[in-house]
Amino acid sequence: MQGNPPSLPPWLSLRLGVVDVLTGVVLVAMSAHPMPTIVMIGAVALLVSGFGAWYTAIFTAARPLPHAVLGCGWVAAAVLVVAWPGITARVAATVLGLVMVIDGVLRIPGRHGAPADRARRRLTGVVIAALGVAALGPAAPSPQAIAVLFGARTILAGAERLIARRAAGGQGRSGPWR
Repeated sequence: MQGNPPSLPPWLSLRLGVVDVLTGVVLVAMSAHPMPTIVMIGAVALLVSGFGAWYTAIFTAARPLPHAVLGCGWVAAAVLVVAWPGITARVAATVLGLVMVIDGVLRIPGRHGAPADRARRRLTGVVIAALGVAALGPAAPSPQAIAVLFGARTILAGAERLIARRAAGGQGRSGPWR
């Protein structure tokens, strides 16, 4: 399909970034709480990440399919951690680590955008992929360590979305929403 992608109200991008940051902060702050609390907050953060990936696929990505699949991965991870009552920290770390590495790689752009935007997205992608690799490390991570790693990723993803919106001048694309 050729033509312009659908337009999006600028306030939605802002809210997605703010929700990402706040969810990540809560996840990091609550990482010392019991496992059921971490799982529930983590599931919310996973769903927020899934919606953010779908937002990217629908409204901003030059190649939407990988981002749409990534969104499905985040949502599937949320369902997995909630539906599997005896999930171990190792399984959770493996699932989150793999999805974070894929997320980080997808954030590293090609040649589209201004040099500063590409540099920001590359740095964000490398850091998120590194957090995913840390979750996949050989040592069995604790639930608290997983919460901190994923919380840091969620904060970084939200901050990157907010910075990108500000760099674009806070303007959405023209279209029926304006």
